[in-house]
Amino acid sequence: MRFKSVMTKENAIFFSNSISLLEKIANQAVIFINQEKIKLCAQMGGDGIMSYIELMADQVFHDMKIESLSANSILFEIQLQNLSRALSSCKGGNMCEVKLAKRKKIPCMCFSTKVYMRYFLVLICVCF
Repeated sequence: MRFKSVMTKENAIFFSNSISLLEKIANQAVIFINQEKIKLCAQMGGDGIMSYIELMADQVFHDMKIESLSANSILFEIQLQNLSRALSSCKGGNMCEVKLAKRKKIPCMCFSTKVYMRYFLVLICVCF
């Protein structure tokens, strides 16, 4: 499974706003990504009430490369607070690179951005 993409500051803000809507009702969500769409699903407590958000992939990611054995789609569960925190780091620079990686054999989504004021590289990995 491979995923690599670039997010602009504006796209990071847009995606972060979408995540913050779900974050108000749930702690975690399931995210489905393919070449065309990003789908987010969160369940509110134990009540069985579910909320869905569907975004076009090009509204969030640029130059997206996705490969998997499941028809080039990726499905994972993630803590929304961690994802929100990672996206807020992307707001500090002009571009943010997003990729799947393994950290200590655990799959993670890594967000790296360069803040050009003093040329810092911020790398945040959100593990599933």
